[in-house]
Amino acid sequence: MLPEFYRFIVLNSTDQTFTYNSAARIELHITPWKMTSGAMAQGTIISDTTAFLDTDGTLAAAATTEGTVIDNTSNLYIGFTGTFYGLADATSTDGTLDLYMEFSTDNSRWPSDMIDFDISKHCILLATLQFSTGTEDDDAAVNVQY
Repeated sequence: MLPEFYRFIVLNSTDQTFTYNSAARIELHITPWKMTSGAMAQGTIISDTTAFLDTDGTLAAAATTEGTVIDNTSNLYIGFTGTFYGLADATSTDGTLDLYMEFSTDNSRWPSDMIDFDISKHCILLATLQFSTGTEDDDAAVNVQY
């Protein structure tokens, strides 16, 4: 079940920097769902197309970036399905982009704000995009669900 507040974090576990102005992209598109009167009801598609890598932005190797907080206090969605997408702009990109989700019950205390934060211990890994050397503009996509 989805929490009251949640957000996504992308960890760049590749050996290259992703640069928006060089055509790199990191995107997440999800559709939340819930049960209403015994039937599944889908919400509006939530798209983070620039939250992880905004215009003129970069994401260095071994660095993380956070998406916007999603407030689930009124819609009360149970889960979501969607697609995590990445486009590497360097020909020698090797490694993964990892998509994590973190929760907050009050939108003020987040695991990633703590001094001892460790993404692999304090967040939920939802998806991994694999990149390998050899082609420029290497892209990958994977379905995600929670």
